[in-house]
Amino acid sequence: MNLQKMKKRLTIIVLMGTSILFSQQSKPSVLGNIDFFSLIESAPELKSTTEAAFEYACNNNINCQGDSQLELQYEKFKKKMENYTNQLASSIQHKTQSFYGNKNHDEIFNDTKNQVNQNELIKQMGGVDRISQMSEKEREEVAKRELAKNTSTLSFSPFSEEEMQRMMNDPEYAKQMASKYNNMIEKQKADMVMNQLEKKDIYVSNEEFENSLKKRQVYKNTMDINLFVAETTKQLINAFENYSFKIKEFKNTNGNHDELELSYAKEHAKIPLVVMGEGREPDPKMERELKLNYALKHKKRAALELAQLHAEHKNLISVINKTISDYYDFLDKNEYRVNGKMNNIIDGTNTELSLAQLEMSIGETIGKVAEICYHEVSSASDYEQVYQIILNTK
Repeated sequence: MNLQKMKKRLTIIVLMGTSILFSQQSKPSVLGNIDFFSLIESAPELKSTTEAAFEYACNNNINCQGDSQLELQYEKFKKKMENYTNQLASSIQHKTQSFYGNKNHDEIFNDTKNQVNQNELIKQMGGVDRISQMSEKEREEVAKRELAKNTSTLSFSPFSEEEMQRMMNDPEYAKQMASKYNNMIEKQKADMVMNQLEKKDIYVSNEEFENSLKKRQVYKNTMDINLFVAETTKQLINAFENYSFKIKEFKNTNGNHDELELSYAKEHAKIPLVVMGEGREPDPKMERELKLNYALKHKKRAALELAQLHAEHKNLISVINKTISDYYDFLDKNEYRVNGKMNNIIDGTNTELSLAQLEMSIGETIGKVAEICYHEVSSASDYEQVYQIILNTK
């Protein structure tokens, strides 16, 4: 084996056996500062009975007078939510202002344009101005061609330019190649890279190797973090959508409040009229009995919906709590991988803002759940209050 091949082989061995942690940011300044568990605990409580809801919302006062514990807690929650939101938004705004300074819109645009033009792929495609003059089809064709060429000539690419070009144009082939590569053992992967190095007759210096490894790590960090953000956000959305669907489903089952209102109107129309003063009105005694009967039906219906909703609410809170735990755990373990550099927004490797958006999504979900709890408890309390008023009116 000649000297050049020995150097290539040594490079591959180092690639396989070296584990280096490249810290992109020592401590993300805007992340992990919100106590989501405390925020959940401060949200209005979803009661499981109409009696409990009435006590919570009206302090068992038939006229609902005095301070409402529900109202007080909901206002306290909204204030806390606002403070947390402002805290995160303020931190992001501070970083943005520190990065852009006092530059005006045109200066920021030109700076951004210059940064984009530094991208190797954009540069090979002719720059932002040239690309903007291309048709959509032209941009796609040039991007695929240059990306395939660019990727295949990387020192550690396991694929040839022809393979990369075909992968760009044939999604099914790309899947097959990716699956084949991912299922290989490390030695097989190294052999593929080695084969490409020998074909291209590439010598990799230590500096080139280190820079390449750093870039690979940066993009791996970006992919891992963005994947976590996407999957976690999707879990939250799916959990809340399922929760909302169940609420709507409960409220549309037979015997719901709308059906009870229609039934009451029909029954009320059957009450005989009696002389009352100068006119004729429905029989008061029969009308009171009907009102009390339907107030009780509404109360029972509200209790049934609360009981069903309570179980779904418990499941959703469990998902949210797990999401929060997973997020804090991910941040603890991957804090060193988070890139908070504002100048990396353009190339897509700033992951701090992606995680900040996830924090916003968690907060928004908690806010929506709190709002539902408030309205459902208020509604159940109203039905209990109406029943109590009719029951105590002689």
